[in-house]
Amino acid sequence: MRIVIVGASFAGIHTAFQIRRKDPQAEILLIEKDEVGFIPGSVSLLLQEKATSLTEVNWIDPKQLEENDIRLICGFCTGMTGEQEIKLADGQTITFDKLVVATGSGQSSRYLKEKPTQVYSIKSRKDADELLKALPQLQKIAIIGAGQVGLELAEGLVLKQKEVHLFESQPSILYRYLDEEMSLPIVETMQKRGVHLHLNTMITGITEEKNVILHQADGGAHEFDALILANSTRPDNHIWQDTLRLNDDDTIWVDEHLETSVKDVYAVGDAIQVSFKPTGEKMYVSLVNNAMRTAEIVAENILGNTTKDKGTLRTIGNQIFGYYIGSTGLTETEGIFYPGSFYTVVVEAPLTAIRPSVKLKAKLLFDQDTDQIIGAQLLSQGSVFDWLNGCSQAITGKLTRTQLSTQELFFHPEFRFPETIFTKLGEQL
Repeated sequence: MRIVIVGASFAGIHTAFQIRRKDPQAEILLIEKDEVGFIPGSVSLLLQEKATSLTEVNWIDPKQLEENDIRLICGFCTGMTGEQEIKLADGQTITFDKLVVATGSGQSSRYLKEKPTQVYSIKSRKDADELLKALPQLQKIAIIGAGQVGLELAEGLVLKQKEVHLFESQPSILYRYLDEEMSLPIVETMQKRGVHLHLNTMITGITEEKNVILHQADGGAHEFDALILANSTRPDNHIWQDTLRLNDDDTIWVDEHLETSVKDVYAVGDAIQVSFKPTGEKMYVSLVNNAMRTAEIVAENILGNTTKDKGTLRTIGNQIFGYYIGSTGLTETEGIFYPGSFYTVVVEAPLTAIRPSVKLKAKLLFDQDTDQIIGAQLLSQGSVFDWLNGCSQAITGKLTRTQLSTQELFFHPEFRFPETIFTKLGEQL
């Protein structure tokens, strides 16, 4: 069986490895137009001095593909030519038994027909290298997008003594992941550190003269030495539009097994929409964990192990401006899309017994009728990641508030406080 995967993204590479582990005989071809292995958006790790070079922010070495008998073809796919065949820009055609579209996503702005020289994105190694080379000559820098990538960049650029302006069209930072009150401590710290935050600000135009000029919907304009795009990434599926069914947002339509409108053609990761577990709605989720999850499902289906996509909780964790954050499942802000009624509980408890002053604040959402947990947001100056995974698993397991409060968790004074955010739930019943 010949399996062709277009795109050596997280999803594409993981699909290849999962198939190889379970089928040593399969012929696997991986087609990629760019360099393999670079972690998108990781330039902020260099700015924050958590990494020293771009070579450190690779998640895989192409040699590992060769060692696993996965053939890497450097080329640009121009689409399908007919049944069971794709074509590359150099004219080469490649037949397949199964095809996986893992072409990922990119950063752009609808106000840029061509990217000016003073506008940067950070998706690829080339993008990151261009920004790092230009940075010493830049002082006043704008960032569009106050999601994870934009906030990481802002923190790194402030450390480099740059004047940073962060623009966001929504009323709060991390809008899809934290309700406004949970994000306020981060906002306060950002502003104390010198970040100029422009919330509820819609950019309607970008022009380049001597510098980059951002035009706002209210008529205002700001001039900068450079602009960095950190807005939401979007897929570019134009090469598939003549052969595969696309959704209204230009993602590729897939069924519950992640198979496209064409038999034996699958799509994964940033190329598709997935179901959001708490609401059942279809949404675009550009997260590595979702890409890896969809890759697992497609690999199983290609190998004949029928597997349905049960959806995503859109789980994220990060450390931003001194705060560890976590989010999984429903937020109160998007509760209007929840099919039932829910209520929220805010609890706070020390993270450890030896540092009781470091608190973990949690905002948890529960279904009104079943008392099952459906969402969690976490904030602390200590690590929240174990609790984040625990909340994600609790939502998947449909645990009730009582079940959470009566769970048996390990205790050690260095790592836990006797009372936790879960036991606090029982106190409020």
